[in-house]
Amino acid sequence: MNPDRILKVGGALTALGMVLSLIAMSPLVIGGHLSSAWWFLAMLTGTGLICILIGIKSASRARTRAVQSLKGI
Repeated sequence: MNPDRILKVGGALTALGMVLSLIAMSPLVIGGHLSSAWWFLAMLTGTGLICILIGIKSASRARTRAVQSLKGI
């Protein structure tokens, strides 16, 4: 998979997870009750951050390979 695409997906998952985290914490502020599924969905933030780290690592490897092929190493 393209490293740029991995970074974009990771960013989208992180942003979505943050919004879902705010929704999951809203009963603490305004009262009420939400199901526990919202806490599970809020964990998409961590999944997105992992995707971002994987994308950065694969992009750096691809860039290193490109530089080494230009140098003839």
